[in-house]
Amino acid sequence: MTLHRSATCPARLVPCVNVIHGCQAQLRFRDRHVRSAALRFASRSGHIRIGGGDDIKPPWCAEFWVWLHSKEDDVLYFMEQAIRWQECVRTTTSRLKEWQDKHKQLQETLQQGTVSHMSKPLETDALEIGEGIAGCKSILAEARARVKSLVADSLVVANTITDPSDRDEDQQHAKWLAKRQQLLQAMESRQPADPRELARFVKQAKKELSRLDDKLAKCVDVPLALVQSATHGFHTLASSATAGLHEVRFWSQNRPDVATSMHDVLGPVPELRGYWTFEEGAGEYVDDMAGQFPRYTNISSVDVHIEASSVAVNVDWVRYSTAMVQVLGDPPTASYRQRNMCKVVTKRAFLALKHHQRNGKVKCSLGCGPYCGHVIKACDQPAHDATCDLRRLRDTLAAEYYRKHELVQCPFGCGLEIARKALPKHRKSECSNRLVLCDKCGRSYVQRNTRRHDLRECDAPQVLATKLMVVRARTRQESREHPGPRHRTKSAGDVL
Repeated sequence: MTLHRSATCPARLVPCVNVIHGCQAQLRFRDRHVRSAALRFASRSGHIRIGGGDDIKPPWCAEFWVWLHSKEDDVLYFMEQAIRWQECVRTTTSRLKEWQDKHKQLQETLQQGTVSHMSKPLETDALEIGEGIAGCKSILAEARARVKSLVADSLVVANTITDPSDRDEDQQHAKWLAKRQQLLQAMESRQPADPRELARFVKQAKKELSRLDDKLAKCVDVPLALVQSATHGFHTLASSATAGLHEVRFWSQNRPDVATSMHDVLGPVPELRGYWTFEEGAGEYVDDMAGQFPRYTNISSVDVHIEASSVAVNVDWVRYSTAMVQVLGDPPTASYRQRNMCKVVTKRAFLALKHHQRNGKVKCSLGCGPYCGHVIKACDQPAHDATCDLRRLRDTLAAEYYRKHELVQCPFGCGLEIARKALPKHRKSECSNRLVLCDKCGRSYVQRNTRRHDLRECDAPQVLATKLMVVRARTRQESREHPGPRHRTKSAGDVL
């Protein structure tokens, strides 16, 4: 049972796989890879090594291992951390002994029976001593567990070192990459005055690049045609014979052909549920193929996924933190061993993780920015939503914005739908049912009845005079066009 709890139990607590990079989390062994969400290398000399191993077949199982340092450095780092925790055990043991001595003195004082007037101070001392002893024991338990885990991990890593020449090969591979990058940068930045000198330099640089490509092709399984990019330069995934990880994919069926064609760049198919790449700025997202949002690039009329290979280096570790959970939801459960685990244990671990997230301290996630400054518990976030001043101000401004842009019916009944903020202008100068003041008679009328008012209702002297002049002019015009009979008879008599 002791061996099972310390070495074989999948539910035992172990440090996060990123402990070498500064992560101090304690995870269950079966969930140790869940926190590895994205990769970010600090330099172009970084690389990824992929090993298949005896893992559970798809669906919902995809794992990878990454070494940013040599195994010898990992062993030294683990032992250094173990020594530090051992020093913590030593100092905490001395503090625990002091608290135990105080507890012994308190018991001797209580046995004397003459402390009736000192009951209150003794009660306070007893509580303080109890908390001190409990705290020291908790620290000791954690420190001893970490020491044991670090020593065991260093032993496992040390046993996997079979060929020390691997480190030399990795260093040589990094030198080739650095030299190639220097040549590319020199070709871009060099601008001599003489065009012939530039042509000679470019020719020599291309020859050197071809030699480096031949050397790199011997230790990189990714085709150079895929990793060559005019915008990103040369990138490689790994320097081992098992390279070929472009992305982590989750299938709805078993794909035995994936094991044999792991180096091929696969296109999206109906059975592909989703995939996760190492793209810069989007590596923590999981693309859902059902939503028709695949990320791919058209190269030579063939749709292939090359984002992972083109930007796989020069990235850092990004954990799937509580803030990401709030934005993106729960992460994919590829590393949960749910198929071969007790469902009760799986549910209990999931609820424990949720409880830990609810009690964790998070920043205000309402988009308030650095001006909010609130650090709250995740479970208290709904209450914080109702009290955040910036959230209230933002909601008020948003409501006022939408209220102003809301389309409403014109209150004068013209039948048009106008934005609320444009109502004053519409009522003043655009509405056909607005009341306007006649500048001649001084009476008000509806704007759409302007012609009627001018013809029938306006009684201004100048308007009446104009109307009378028009009537007289029309009468004269009609008399000229249609002369009367009396005038025609008189003309005939005069002629006779």
